[in-house]
Amino acid sequence: MVSVGHDSRITANRISTQVKSALVSAGVTVIDCGLASTPAMFMSTVTGEKPYDASVMITASHLPFNRNGFKFFTANGGLEKADIKDKAKLQKTLNRLNSKLAKEGDILDAKLKEAEALLSRYEEYQWLT
Repeated sequence: MVSVGHDSRITANRISTQVKSALVSAGVTVIDCGLASTPAMFMSTVTGEKPYDASVMITASHLPFNRNGFKFFTANGGLEKADIKDKAKLQKTLNRLNSKLAKEGDILDAKLKEAEALLSRYEEYQWLT
């Protein structure tokens, strides 16, 4: 489960809706915390009856009102830029591996169909002789 909260910036609701939609479409259970503070979003990963696995805070802290961004938290704390890059790199590798496995699966399916066709022809030949 991932909690999603936002600050009071004018773009926060729209961004929050998109983030929640993307997470849900990826199969993630999302809890909408609405307007929240950054410390509260971190605490949602470490306190409560069932702490959330992660948290996303939509905020830009000290940036101008027309800017916004994200802070990501787990029970171990906030994710830094390097953490996010590492996770993105790992995800890219996993996506490549899944794609390769899917292609190999397609090749195996084709070989299996070819073998089934050969077996069928052999059985027909056996029947005729």
